[in-house]
Amino acid sequence: MIAKFCSAKAKPKVMANYLLNSRVEDHTAQCLYGDKDIWLNKMKQFKANHPYLSFVYSFSDSDSKKLTTEIERNVIQQFIDIYCPSIESKYLNILAVKHIDKGNSEIHILLSNMRYDSNKMVRFSPSHKGVYLKKLQLLQKRINNQYSFENPNDIRQTNTIIDTFKMLRTNKERLTCLTNLIEEKVANNEIGSRDEIIKYLNQLGFNVNRIGKNYISIKNAEMRVSARLKGVFYSKDSINEMIRYRHNLKPSKTDSDFSLDDEKELAKIVDKHAQKLQQSFLKYQNSTKALNKQNDIQRQKSIDVKNIKINSRKKNNGKFSNAINKISRAIKSLARFAKHHFNQSDANKQTKYTDRRIARAKSETTKLLARFFNTQPAAYSTTTEIIFVKVETKKMNNIPR
Repeated sequence: MIAKFCSAKAKPKVMANYLLNSRVEDHTAQCLYGDKDIWLNKMKQFKANHPYLSFVYSFSDSDSKKLTTEIERNVIQQFIDIYCPSIESKYLNILAVKHIDKGNSEIHILLSNMRYDSNKMVRFSPSHKGVYLKKLQLLQKRINNQYSFENPNDIRQTNTIIDTFKMLRTNKERLTCLTNLIEEKVANNEIGSRDEIIKYLNQLGFNVNRIGKNYISIKNAEMRVSARLKGVFYSKDSINEMIRYRHNLKPSKTDSDFSLDDEKELAKIVDKHAQKLQQSFLKYQNSTKALNKQNDIQRQKSIDVKNIKINSRKKNNGKFSNAINKISRAIKSLARFAKHHFNQSDANKQTKYTDRRIARAKSETTKLLARFFNTQPAAYSTTTEIIFVKVETKKMNNIPR
């Protein structure tokens, strides 16, 4: 079994529809974990350049026959435990789909890069390349050892080398992989000449385009251009070179088993990742509490200011509203007096002029009174009366008409 991350450049809707398309009706695709509609509805609310991770378990033909419902659930849960430590499953958005349309079984896992207890984007895969690769290798190694699946490092399997080629992007990596494959075959005395190498490459699906003095040019569907395998194994004297190579070999120690040290190293990496996720969540909680506290303070301040304004307005009205009413009544009396003591034609003109002056005087007087009563104690403002207005009004009423 090979565990790997795939490109997640497609939009979430496109990716989900690709995994669960017409193959569901053909019974070659099955949803093992989560729900497509729920996963898509949650992804609609998440706007990011890389909103999800795409992970794949690729099983060989023999491994696919060993798969059971319990094993499938367990390998999915191991992925969640290792890549989403310290986070409850209800705060994750995961969709897992099984495909069998290619002959072998594959389990695709789509993981949203958001934890829904904070609605914040998180990094579920380690950012450091070395840790990222080590964590992936240890997860793969543990599952293979647990269920006796084929080890992908055992490159004698035809389907394994094809799956490995799909993961590699450059010809240099592919050539290195093939070179290691052929060296192991030579070391195990399974290949003894250049002709046997060519025959084996054809079995793997490679086309041999050209045979040179000390190289072989090959190509397959995963390669855009041809690549050359160079070295003494590909020369005319390949038989003697392979014998000499096996004679000089030293016994090597295999590391196919998942040891206790591997378990400790994986646990250390997972714990470190869990601490980072927990620190990020605590930072979010603290910032949320501080923001809520600040909002409460601002809300309380706005309520206090509003109450102060209302109380101030009521207090000021109690201080000088009576005085303003008295001034208004005196002004109206002056207007009536002017109309009765002038000719009607002149009175209209004089009244308009007087009204403008009176309005201006009223505005200025109101401002002065407000300023005055605001500087005086409350008791003084309630007992003071506008005596001069009364006096002037009485004098005007006593003038003979």
